[in-house]
Order: sequence, then C-alpha cells, then structure tokens
Amino acid sequence: MKTAIYMFGALAFVASANATTVTCSFNSPTGDLGSTTHTYSCGGFNITATAFGGGNLFGKNDGGDEVGVGLTSDPSGQNEITPGHFIQLDLVNILGNNPMSLVIGSNTGDDRGTIWNTSVAGVAGGTALVSNTGSESPFTLNPTLRYLDLSGTAGNILLGPLTFTTS
Repeated sequence: MKTAIYMFGALAFVASANATTVTCSFNSPTGDLGSTTHTYSCGGFNITATAFGGGNLFGKNDGGDEVGVGLTSDPSGQNEITPGHFIQLDLVNILGNNPMSLVIGSNTGDDRGTIWNTSVAGVAGGTALVSNTGSESPFTLNPTLRYLDLSGTAGNILLGPLTFTTS
C-alpha cells in the first residue's frame, strides 16, 4: 500500500513538473490576412480565429497594446474590432487547460469589449465572461464551452494574447 501511495505521489510530481505555459499572441502574420479564418500554431496547439460581421482578419504587431488580431472592416482604418463585429476562437484543441488568460488590446479611452463563451459557431453571445470592459489587464477565464468570442462594444479593440498552461 505504501508503495502505491509513493508511486501516485511521484506521478503527480512528474505531471506537474511537465506543465508548460503557452502564449498565443495572434500577431503573426501581420497585415490583411486575406481571409476571415486563420489557424495559429501556439506551442504545438492550433487555435482557429474566425471573423464575423464583415472584413478579413488583420494581424498587428506594432508594439505596446497594438499587438493582436483585428478586422479590416474598422471604419477608422485602424483594423480593429468594432461594435457589431467579433472574432471567435475555436478552443477545441485546448479546452480544459484552465485557467486561461486573455488580453483585450488597444483598449484606450472609450474603447470597450466583451468576452463570451459559447458552444455555437458563428453566433456572438453565450455566457459573458467579461462584460463591456475598458481594461487591458489579462482576464482570467475558465471557459467550459468550445468557443471564445471577443466583441467590440464601443470604439475599437484587438484580440490580444491568450495564455494557458498544459500538463
């Protein structure tokens, strides 16, 4: 019995020792991606981003809070996510690696965004994990459904880095 307990403890230690933190910055490639869908490879995991509401995905890597993915349909020409538009992330390959953190970038002044968790592809909404926020701090999320949606609720914002830990 003692041997089994020691082996279980050793396995738990090895599993925690192999945990890896993965960050997907969504900043490469840059410019107009020429499509509404792009798959990002992050630490051996694939995360697919899809644009809804008009425009193609647009990668930004301008430094500071101007790093992430937005949309070419932004009327201000900044290629960010505006009200009535959203980007949906398919978490099928990483779901369960909670907690995750997500940054809403380029969120200054009156800019606002909402992060949703849903099981429905292509439809904004579901459970609001973060509502109408103006903060650029990383938000800790524990999604249980397949998709994360980031929608602009005022001004324009970027889908910034998503970080999660695997074991």
